[in-house]
Amino acid sequence: MKLNFNVPVIHQDKFAAAVGLSSGVIGGWVDNGYIPTLKIGKYRMINLVQFTKQLGAAS
Repeated sequence: MKLNFNVPVIHQDKFAAAVGLSSGVIGGWVDNGYIPTLKIGKYRMINLVQFTKQLGAAS
């Protein structure tokens, strides 16, 4: 899977739409620590840099 984003973080809902999964599934993955995140203000954002590194390490 190749993700092309120009920003290092993305909101969970936008990430869910980009990968074709429900926001509930992504939220569960975030809650279980499967997807790296960072807290920016009141928002929990997907850390795309770390996520991409994890994907590369897994393949």
